[in-house]
Amino acid sequence: MRRVRLNEPHPFAYTSLVRRFRGHYEGDTLVIDTVGVKADRKYAMIDLFGTPYTDKLHIGNAIGCVIGTT
Repeated sequence: MRRVRLNEPHPFAYTSLVRRFRGHYEGDTLVIDTVGVKADRKYAMIDLFGTPYTDKLHIGNAIGCVIGTT
């Protein structure tokens, strides 16, 4: 579970160990931007391919709802 703050900017300093989630709606889709991903590990990688990242990483998610389709 995560708490998503709607229609609020990220805090200026988001270098804490806590991820921060900001969201807004684009039509029927909830778009979530995540910052504050911990990057102080020796081998910080975002995926199994070894793609590196830093504390400036932003992760975007789009969650849509489809109702009544068959």
